[in-house]
Amino acid sequence: LDAWATRLQSNYLPTFLNFEGTSLALAGISLSVLEAAGVVGALLSGTISDRFGRKPILLAAIILSSIFMFVFLQVDGWLVIPVLVLLGFFSISPQPVLLAMVQDQLPDHRAAANGLYMSISFLLRSLVLVLVGMAGDAWGLRTTFTLSAVISVLCVLPILLMPGEKETLA
Repeated sequence: LDAWATRLQSNYLPTFLNFEGTSLALAGISLSVLEAAGVVGALLSGTISDRFGRKPILLAAIILSSIFMFVFLQVDGWLVIPVLVLLGFFSISPQPVLLAMVQDQLPDHRAAANGLYMSISFLLRSLVLVLVGMAGDAWGLRTTFTLSAVISVLCVLPILLMPGEKETLA
């Protein structure tokens, strides 16, 4: 579910900002800010989840990314930049944690688990990208961004239903 929000932000942010009156150059810079913050979040989230647990980090990231998506839709001017930093950090950071969870479930077959996870992820992201584009065409990007924030909140439910963490011998 949260792939919807991530694909929307990564692929449609410059178009959305341009439609909202931002110059194309600033819209492009905004995407760079979002993605750079996401890289930092992705680099830190796996290590942090090793220390504090996968589910708490996923829950925090999903909840905070949803909040910052709602905040992003309410701010303008220079306030967009710090909000995009926080949004990028928290919206992209769940990916390494999810991959670690998959590998935790199949410790003796991590390569196969990784391949299966990545295959499913790439296929779903491609499908989501088309659906997001259709939603943006049908309802407008502002409505689609708002819907994305709501869908992100719904991602909390599957995370709560995930199995507990396995103890691993290091």
